[in-house]
Amino acid sequence: MRRFFSISFVLAAALALMATGGAAARQAGAASSSEILWDSWGVPHIFAPDLASATYAFGQAQMQSHGHLVLRLYGQARGRAAEYWGPDYVEADRYVRLMGIPARAAQWWAGQTPAIRPDIEAFVAGINDYARAHPDQLAADVRAVLPVTPADVMAHVQRVHEAPPHCRCLFRNLPVCDALHFATTSGVPVTTTRPPAWPPSGPRSMT
Repeated sequence: MRRFFSISFVLAAALALMATGGAAARQAGAASSSEILWDSWGVPHIFAPDLASATYAFGQAQMQSHGHLVLRLYGQARGRAAEYWGPDYVEADRYVRLMGIPARAAQWWAGQTPAIRPDIEAFVAGINDYARAHPDQLAADVRAVLPVTPADVMAHVQRVHEAPPHCRCLFRNLPVCDALHFATTSGVPVTTTRPPAWPPSGPRSMT
């Protein structure tokens, strides 16, 4: 019997999951063994036999719902937003670089254990595979961020937690703002689910 992972996501939530790369065979298995069903609130319900398959689908679901914002946030976490989107981001990039976030993100990724790395890699593979399969759904300016890497997700975690209040405005109007965490003892994601402030106009597609 497959485990059922009901995931209410939000960008900020993506924080705890993380990442990219991974063995091609493992990624292919994750892609073929997971299923996403969207309810009328726009919440993805993920069916998967294991955690790597679930995190792969979670990356895909994030891109389907918030792809532009996901990539923009990862670009900012690199400290390269001004390079991608112009001088309005210079101050934010300076802050990211002064705090040493890109270098520390690489260290954090290198320090991940073999137990968690496949799940992190599957998450980022889901993001990148979705972007490859649906380039028409992403503007050219955010496609410049691709491919996303595990270090990008680590950097995003740090940027969100360390950013001063005036840099957090992107999160003020998100319809859902729940955090996705891992239960490290069981290896199963623990989620909190809160419906958006308004339902979408109709049921979402199933993928």
